[in-house]
Amino acid sequence: MCLSRFRRRPSQAMPGEIGVDPSNRPATCPFRPREGSRTRNPAAIHSGIPRCFAGNLSSASDAARVASIEEGARVDNKPGAIELLPLRKADHLCGDARAPMTLVEYGDYECPGCAEAYWIIRRLCEKLGLRMRFVFRHYAFARLHPHAEFAAQAAEAAGAQGKFWEMHELLFENSHALAFKDVAGYAERLKLDRERFARELKSEAYLAHVRDDFKTGVQNGVYGTPGIFLNGVRHDGSYDFDTLLAALTGLENRRRGNAR
Repeated sequence: MCLSRFRRRPSQAMPGEIGVDPSNRPATCPFRPREGSRTRNPAAIHSGIPRCFAGNLSSASDAARVASIEEGARVDNKPGAIELLPLRKADHLCGDARAPMTLVEYGDYECPGCAEAYWIIRRLCEKLGLRMRFVFRHYAFARLHPHAEFAAQAAEAAGAQGKFWEMHELLFENSHALAFKDVAGYAERLKLDRERFARELKSEAYLAHVRDDFKTGVQNGVYGTPGIFLNGVRHDGSYDFDTLLAALTGLENRRRGNAR
């Protein structure tokens, strides 16, 4: 079980930070209802979920979303708040380019809190529809979760074949089963090129990308998972459904006010 919160001492190095040797560390919108998808009881999702501490753009229209999201984030930044979180071409995102709300998550496929956040964010996407964009970045805390980096690489390998979000779903919905044989089974279910998938995992073709995501998380003040940013500002409060919904709609209303 993960600790609820902690602040590291300055002398404590985080894996993936600049100056730290990382070797020392042990496509479709994702939340459309799909046949056979498990339903989670909303009552099981609450504000006391523990945090764990520590994609690629497919088209020109996706690249346009990045510029739009960055501009939208600048409008809602608060003086003195955590610095804005610019999006990158390598990010995995879904949603409408005109959406007034953007949620970025730094997540770990083996983190129990992230598994709960998966269902919360899924509900938010279903509730808000085209009014919200969602971006996922890896924050694989390998010292605590031995399968985290491997699972993140599996998501990237699936993404290289146009199935990032489908693999993302399977990994979170089966976060207790992330060994190679499990992940290979998910690749088969998604009808991926299994030889390519296995070859890229064996060669760690996407490990640098996964660790780069981790570095950007550390640099932006993420020391636990899930790390959530709303319109570019780090969200340090509870991440239950009602709290996040209220925060997001508040940003939307403020943006409407600024536009008048």
